[in-house]
Amino acid sequence: MSESELRKRSGSRGSQKDVPKPKSSSKPAKARSGAAQWIGLAALVLGLGYWFSGSLVGRDESWKPVPAKDSKINPAYGVDHERRDAVVAAFKHAWSAYERDAYGYDNYHPISRKGSNLSKSGGIGYMIVDVIDSLQIMNLTSEYARAREWVANELSFERDDSFNTFETTIRVLGGLLSAYHLSDEDPIYLEKAQDLGERILEAFKTPSGLPLPMVNLKKRRGVGEDWHPGLVGTAEAATLQLELKYLSHLTDNEEFWYKAERVLNVIRNARAEAGLVPIYMDADTGRYLPSEIRLGSRGDSFYEYLLNVERTCTVRHATLLLTLTSTISDPSPQMYEESMDGIHTALLQKGIHQGHTYTSEFIVVPDPYTGHPAGYERSPKQDHLVCFLGGSLMLGAVTTGSFVDNVSIPPRDSELTDVGKRDWLTGYELIETCMDTYDSATYVFAFIGRAGGRQGEQFQGLVCERNGVRLTHSFLLRSRLTHRVNRDPTAPPSYDARYMLRCALSTPFSSFPPLTNSFCFFRPETVESLFIAFRLTGDNRYRDYGWKIFQAIEKHARVDSGGYVTVLDVNNPNSEKEDKMETFYLSETLKYLYLLFSGPDVIPLDRYVLNTEAHPLPVFSPSIRTGFAY
Repeated sequence: MSESELRKRSGSRGSQKDVPKPKSSSKPAKARSGAAQWIGLAALVLGLGYWFSGSLVGRDESWKPVPAKDSKINPAYGVDHERRDAVVAAFKHAWSAYERDAYGYDNYHPISRKGSNLSKSGGIGYMIVDVIDSLQIMNLTSEYARAREWVANELSFERDDSFNTFETTIRVLGGLLSAYHLSDEDPIYLEKAQDLGERILEAFKTPSGLPLPMVNLKKRRGVGEDWHPGLVGTAEAATLQLELKYLSHLTDNEEFWYKAERVLNVIRNARAEAGLVPIYMDADTGRYLPSEIRLGSRGDSFYEYLLNVERTCTVRHATLLLTLTSTISDPSPQMYEESMDGIHTALLQKGIHQGHTYTSEFIVVPDPYTGHPAGYERSPKQDHLVCFLGGSLMLGAVTTGSFVDNVSIPPRDSELTDVGKRDWLTGYELIETCMDTYDSATYVFAFIGRAGGRQGEQFQGLVCERNGVRLTHSFLLRSRLTHRVNRDPTAPPSYDARYMLRCALSTPFSSFPPLTNSFCFFRPETVESLFIAFRLTGDNRYRDYGWKIFQAIEKHARVDSGGYVTVLDVNNPNSEKEDKMETFYLSETLKYLYLLFSGPDVIPLDRYVLNTEAHPLPVFSPSIRTGFAY
């Protein structure tokens, strides 16, 4: 698909509105109830943020949008043809092997040269549908034609088995909707998307409206986890907004919209402490369960989509990861702003050796006698998944944190609010941190613990999946454990996750040298942030880093017969490989690298929103009544 064709498919920008101002109050917090409790808590968290980090992370007295001394800014950048063509060649190397050995299967195993499905009942297009818009964007016309034929004639959702609600939505439904738009609205994609969407809706039939984690597509029935039937991942429940709302717009079916929006209402009413949410909720009650608080696994896309949701409700600009509508009033709290404030004050940390910015986590501490959750402790560990946050913060800075509709490349001092500058610089620092992990031969977060010296270049450019440090001690926090002895002495206690976090926010932590999971299967989060940062700054450093990552993948993960595999230990030059090529390597990692080396008119940032699986959806203006008034 040509760049001019992609431009024709784009929508228009949203209208300008005043930047929301943070609310303040002079009333003291006298009791832990009502509004006074929340005002006092906000002040406490702000103060603790300064205490934990020493200074407000991401702030700078003099505004420098790109502080790096070796920056190579060119706002009028063009296409890097040589690098982009190399990415396309790598994509074809992987895709041709999949077509040869496993076409139609959900997964591909390059070493054994075979495919597999998610279910014994058959595949649901996990690979083909997840990747089809990459074929369109890269203008691989013959490969796309064969994929389109497979979707039309072979794709079926009559599979009598349980499939992950979240993954099926972001990969398959998102892929179909993106292909529909990029194909000049080929009806076969919308037909398949509507069929799948109606099946997915069955997962939302719970007392709270939160979707169950699994859905039987043939029986059209939501399915809970065996070990905890009512358990729902917060991020998974909240990360269905874009796909269902766009499907609602295309089909004039309001049910898709309202099912998705009801989830936001439940999350809003659960009232997260400092805007930070535990990763699990109860589908029956709609309340948070005592569980980890983090920006990594099962937490990442909640915060990623908050920017989408915030702009969906208030509409100021139409920008990547921001908005799908321009006709909505927003009665909801400023969820995005609250969460970004909470991240800055409670999760962001500065490394003790090299001073890199990173995000910590809160993990649940069990009672040593009962084993029940008793509190939270802070863990200075960051997953690679968190590397999405740098680009997301920079993007939010030029939208929710800007005074003007068309921000310069890079933004000028007068164009951003103080909060916008804070978010921009924090995003910049987080991207620097993530890039640094690819430069470390030992692949630990050297900025947290002891700096690892280079041990050769064998694995230069790869990064481990999880990085962090362990605690030198653990502490037990008192929580409100209300035993229901009057009704049932054997019943488990109920736990107040918000109170547990409140206690943890007031407790410092100590750290110990890094422990890591050192496998690498080429997640897209860093290159996603590089792509966004490059589009917003024109700094060629981001292209150079993306190229280094691509070269490392080519050197260490490429299978000569076709495809790419997971490196199980980036610290070991002779590491074993896992015989699997993840679908997101083609649908996200290589797509973001392709966009990084393309011109600004390919999937322009002011006209498209990419879902969390990198499927581009166009900005649109629905006529449907929205908001939480139901």
